[in-house]
Amino acid sequence: MKERLRLLFQCIDKETVKSELLSWIDQAAVSEIGILKDAARKLQVGKLFILNACKHRISTAKLEATNRKIGTLQRNACGYRDHQYLKLRIYKIHTSTHALI
Repeated sequence: MKERLRLLFQCIDKETVKSELLSWIDQAAVSEIGILKDAARKLQVGKLFILNACKHRISTAKLEATNRKIGTLQRNACGYRDHQYLKLRIYKIHTSTHALI
C-alpha cells in the first residue's frame, strides 16, 4: 500500500491520479489496519488539495526556505531596532553565498 501511494504522486494524468487515489482510499478504509484506516480518512479530507497539487505541480519549497532564513536571521540578531536595516539584511540573504551562522 505504501509503494502504491508513492507511485500515485508520480502519475501525470489528473484522471489517473483521481481514480488511483479513490481506489487506494477505498482499499485502505476496508483494511483491518488502523493506521491505514486513519490515513484513508485523512486523504479523503485532503483529496481536493492532492488533486490540485498533481494538476498544477507548484511547490512552495523556495518560499519556505526563505522564511526559514529570515527567521534564523532575526533569531541570531536577537531583534533589530531599525526596521530599514532588517529589510536590507533580508534583501542581502538572496545575494549572499555564505550560510547564516
